[in-house]
Amino acid sequence: MSLAVSLRTRLGAVYHAVRSGVPAQPSNPAPHSGSTIELLDKRFAFCLDHCVSPDAASLFLRGWLWDPRQQLLRLELVLGHHVQAVPAAGLMRYPRKDVAAHCQRRFSDGTMDNHGFLTFLLAEAPIAGSGLLRVVLKDGQRVELAISPSTDPFLSQHQILESIPSEPFFNSALMANHIEPAIDRTRSGLPGARAGRPLSFGSSPSKPELSIIVPLYGRLELMGHQLAQFANDPAICASELIYVLDDPSRGAEFESYAFHLAQLYLVPFKTLVMERNSGYSAANNVGAAASSAPFLLFLNSDVFPVKPGWTIRLLALHNTDSHLGALGCKLLYEDGSIQHAGMYFYQDLHPYKLWINMHYFKGLPRDWPEACVDRAVPAVTGAALLVRRSAFEQVGGWDESYILANFEDSDLCLRFVKHGYTNRYCSSVELYHLERQSQQGAESDPIRINSDFYNRWLQTHRWGGLIEDLMKQQVPASVDRQMQAGSAI
Repeated sequence: MSLAVSLRTRLGAVYHAVRSGVPAQPSNPAPHSGSTIELLDKRFAFCLDHCVSPDAASLFLRGWLWDPRQQLLRLELVLGHHVQAVPAAGLMRYPRKDVAAHCQRRFSDGTMDNHGFLTFLLAEAPIAGSGLLRVVLKDGQRVELAISPSTDPFLSQHQILESIPSEPFFNSALMANHIEPAIDRTRSGLPGARAGRPLSFGSSPSKPELSIIVPLYGRLELMGHQLAQFANDPAICASELIYVLDDPSRGAEFESYAFHLAQLYLVPFKTLVMERNSGYSAANNVGAAASSAPFLLFLNSDVFPVKPGWTIRLLALHNTDSHLGALGCKLLYEDGSIQHAGMYFYQDLHPYKLWINMHYFKGLPRDWPEACVDRAVPAVTGAALLVRRSAFEQVGGWDESYILANFEDSDLCLRFVKHGYTNRYCSSVELYHLERQSQQGAESDPIRINSDFYNRWLQTHRWGGLIEDLMKQQVPASVDRQMQAGSAI
């Protein structure tokens, strides 16, 4: 058999496989092998890694191309009798090191090309069940892939986040035109954030001035450590304390543990268990909706008081100013150094100058002079954040479009500023914060890393102008000197 005949036979097998929906198995599998086409005589390969339907009217595709001769003309999405063209220029291209390594092994091509692609598109016909994705080359050749877009919103969000390129290959157009609208549309398919029946332990006050809302996820034992500290504080017992578990799989364990803690510490509190894992913002919003006091204190489960009476001081300060938005306080590491004395925004060294959140005087001694002054700040951390209910409801509560708990607190503070409120820092109230202990073990998760990057971009995309104005007004001199030197605290 001649080489040409052998090649045609092999390509025919690939074509038959993809037409029947059964991916061919190359001798050297492609990275993230989904549905793969190889046309070796044309020096062309195409792989579709992810095909998800964020909602019934949109599609998100992610994959890679080996096309050194630039032969791809367009893709065609075939849904029923409708054919929708997706020009090659409409694919967002970016480098992928894994594909470059694969192309070097498989095709003896050592070039570093923009092999990766992704695209978000609005479908011109309803997406229901399966369809075809047709690859059309400039010479007229067409090859079809059977597709069955995933419609599960949780899987869709995961695969969209997984598709975010690493930072050197990121660009704002990719995020604004493809990633954000795709993620935003997955939210329409998510069930609403709800909690099951509330349980009350002890007798909560009938008309509390303060409701304390503590979201829990993962480390239930932090609730016990926190209640042990609250037991010595009459002001906590006079407040409405609500624990919200954002992990329904541990609901029975949580309620049993809560019963034990209530008997042990005699601190009245309520519990709520979310019906599904809904995230930090949703847990806070559900807790706020179930509360009754005119002031709301959002508190992390890994925050512990230095001494009793701290809520009295925060409430007294908040009551002096009707234009006060979010009020925060001094948070300390266990060694007594500063973790938080208000938040500011810093543009990292990324080429696209994304704004990230920084804590004033982090790591410095607790008695650092500038950290011992009450003052207006751009934002405060959600680890301990006091708001007036009326203002909280006016700005719309916690924004649930941020993913996996990061940047929601600064977004809330920025919305307060937009509505004419001022955020403040109270230096005389000190709490210990075991930073990130309530989320321990998640920092190395690739999806969490990508979600953090997405949240960072989203904050910059929404609030970049306002942040820039704030940072011209509210920067202590010592912080300004460090920022001018190109470093952050």
